[in-house]
Amino acid sequence: MKFFKSALLLLMLAGCAPQAAFVQVEMKEVPGVHIAVENKQIAVFGIASANGGDSLKIENAAMALADKFGQDRGCKDPLPVFSLSELSFGSLESESFDKEYLRSLMYTSGADLQILLHSLKFSNYNVSTVAEYDGSAYGQKMVYVPYSARMDVYDAIADSVVFKAALKDTVYMSIISQVASKNYSAVVEKQLPEVARVVGESMGTLLSAQWRSQERMLVNYPGNSSWEKGIHLANDFKWKEAIELWMPMVDNRNSRISAYAAYNVAVCCEMLGFYPLALQWAEFSVKKYRFEENLRFKEYLKMR
Repeated sequence: MKFFKSALLLLMLAGCAPQAAFVQVEMKEVPGVHIAVENKQIAVFGIASANGGDSLKIENAAMALADKFGQDRGCKDPLPVFSLSELSFGSLESESFDKEYLRSLMYTSGADLQILLHSLKFSNYNVSTVAEYDGSAYGQKMVYVPYSARMDVYDAIADSVVFKAALKDTVYMSIISQVASKNYSAVVEKQLPEVARVVGESMGTLLSAQWRSQERMLVNYPGNSSWEKGIHLANDFKWKEAIELWMPMVDNRNSRISAYAAYNVAVCCEMLGFYPLALQWAEFSVKKYRFEENLRFKEYLKMR
């Protein structure tokens, strides 16, 4: 688990009552399927529609996907990107792929792990006015462009599709156009090849672990030197040392203090990667005294 240091924010809950202390951490989100890349030659293939009208969009999306995948996996050299037509496939359903054709790609491209990006479609968009400038014939518009795309990863050595995904989302575009104009098609269409790069990068995030910033709350008792020292240790990501200070407070006769201390210990255990132990402490905290954060945290840990 990777962390970055951040200022600790304090939120007063009431007079001399406990405070909520928030610390930001980076959590590693691992994809559901592990794709082994060791000793593999990898390439990305952008598959355009039969009429070729989306070829530039597919090419840009494929290049962005290759850049993202290479960056996340620490590849020394840029991944090669190839452009193909769906006419070569016959079917873009992974269950019906022409395996003989895919195997031939291994020889022509040198790639035994093939990332196939295809079926990129942009749907009807919505436009809303953000601002119209006084004395000007132009205004700022926000355009919401829904899209969908599909990706398959074929391992030519194993002769199988090892991963597939379908992504649906919306890209937001800010454009400057004439206030009186109601036809934005030309403006939006001109931008879609660049928007396709955003789609490709999003597809790339599905293939590798990603770091996401998250916030964790700890409970502090101002005036209690041991408790405050534990908060400062946690702010320096010294989770084990913070646990040592809060553990004696778990046995406090005051059920609320006991629950808050156990909750803090649960958070520290999660940060250390001890998820089953973190869940046990969260459940102990809830038994002592139920409050919104320990209930939410317990449910979160159950889903890990």
